[in-house]
Amino acid sequence: MQNFKREIRYTSLTFLDLQRDITSIQSSVKNLSTAMEREITNQASINTDIFVYHKNISNAIKDRVDEEILNFTTRFFSLETQMTMLNTSLRNLEQVLPKVRHFMNDTRDLQQVLLRIQHEQVKISDELLDLKVKNNTVSSSKVAFSARISTLYTSKDGQTVVFNDIISNVGSGYNNQDGIFTTPVDGVYVFFCKITQDSNNHDMFYQFILNGSVKTQTLVFGRLDHTHRTSSNLIVLQLIHGDRVWIKMSSGGVHFSISTEGDQSFSGFLLK
Repeated sequence: MQNFKREIRYTSLTFLDLQRDITSIQSSVKNLSTAMEREITNQASINTDIFVYHKNISNAIKDRVDEEILNFTTRFFSLETQMTMLNTSLRNLEQVLPKVRHFMNDTRDLQQVLLRIQHEQVKISDELLDLKVKNNTVSSSKVAFSARISTLYTSKDGQTVVFNDIISNVGSGYNNQDGIFTTPVDGVYVFFCKITQDSNNHDMFYQFILNGSVKTQTLVFGRLDHTHRTSSNLIVLQLIHGDRVWIKMSSGGVHFSISTEGDQSFSGFLLK
């Protein structure tokens, strides 16, 4: 009996322990269920996030694809427009090409005409040059001058007479600064000189000088009771280019002058 009681007591204790274990297991199961519910909730949230992410990715890809398609379409239409323009330009060029060929032919014809004109211009230039040379030759063969003294004048012995007032100077041979005529071209020249003295009590003499050499000497008679005596002379000389001719007073004095009408004058010209 005692054994039976001990067994019952041991069984009761075991049952209590088992009941505690069952309670613990139930608590663990409850906790596990709660954890599983949380995991399910978390999994649902994750699935929602994944869905939203996939949706966003899809939308982004779709937007990028749509943008690339739009860009491609725009470039395609742009290229198509350019191709159309090129085709139009090509057709226009094909229409213009015959005109260009015609223009080039006309240009070649014009070039030939211009070459002929240039050739004619060269011929005309040569002819003008010949005419200019001939004209210069003719002009250079025209040499003549006349000069006079336009102021009160007193000459000294051995002095070159400077006829300062030029009346004409064809060929520019006479220099009114030093009174010397320089021959511009070869030829036969004629020279004339007139000297009028005032109230001198002695005779005056003037000379035609060629390159420093006396060619003639002319007297101007002088007396107090016979004033205003005039003397003139003419000489012909064979000259070459650069020869110099002037008038020198071998015996000077007071020259007559009441105006610029040429009481003292020096002239010359090319005869041939």
